[in-house]
Amino acid sequence: MRLSVLSALEVACLDALGKSLGLPVHALLGGKVRDTVDYSAYLFYKWAHHPRGVRAEKDDWGAALDPAGIVEQARTFTERYGFTSFKLKGGVFPPDEEIAAVRALAAAFPGHPCASTPTAPGPWRPR
Repeated sequence: MRLSVLSALEVACLDALGKSLGLPVHALLGGKVRDTVDYSAYLFYKWAHHPRGVRAEKDDWGAALDPAGIVEQARTFTERYGFTSFKLKGGVFPPDEEIAAVRALAAAFPGHPCASTPTAPGPWRPR
């Protein structure tokens, strides 16, 4: 916690120093590393509606419970927001099913980064 507070202060100080010197913060830190930063669309397995009839705000994203649904979710991110990199929040289904979803993403978006981040505890176990 203390490091986050210090980090926030450090960033504010660097920003103020850069403004006073007429320099971007990256110049104070040794120079620019890249011109743009690609953001990944974070894909989640999800139902189309809450399964227990709980009142919840509806969305137009639909279900994403299999590779086709995950690919459709990625397409929606691409069409609406321009994402070209994808990360699937895994640890929901058995590894083979989630690997199939990442492979489907790679086939649907050739040349674009696709990854999975399984979370524990879940069906993924070290061997």
